[in-house]
Amino acid sequence: ISFDGLELLLKNGTLQKIYGGNFDLRPTAFTELNLFSHDIPAIFMKNVAGVSIINSKITYEEKMEDFFKFGIWAEDFQDININGLTAAPPPSTKETLIHLENGKDFSIINSMITAPEKSFLEKKNVSGEIFLKNNIFIE
Repeated sequence: ISFDGLELLLKNGTLQKIYGGNFDLRPTAFTELNLFSHDIPAIFMKNVAGVSIINSKITYEEKMEDFFKFGIWAEDFQDININGLTAAPPPSTKETLIHLENGKDFSIINSMITAPEKSFLEKKNVSGEIFLKNNIFIE
């Protein structure tokens, strides 16, 4: 799967104070997966392989609810490549743009990230190559 030139602007919704901070996967055969609490990233990926995000942008309204966390969340993944991303973490997170969990092989190159280089990426149980090159970090 490839995304080229994707521009995401996350905005507040009228019902998010009541229903926000949940993933709603109804209808599903597994009732425990119908509706559950979860941090809300701009891009969520689970059980993916070979995803490319190219020349893309993630932005947020100035004031967002605290459950909007991370620009990108990937879990149970293999081989994610990001090239030319312009993004900042949501206002509630401020420092961490990308969350990786239970995956293998990730790269981000030629990107402009408004977050500290030391904390823009959070990873848990990630193996293989993590490749970072030609990124500009604005603190």
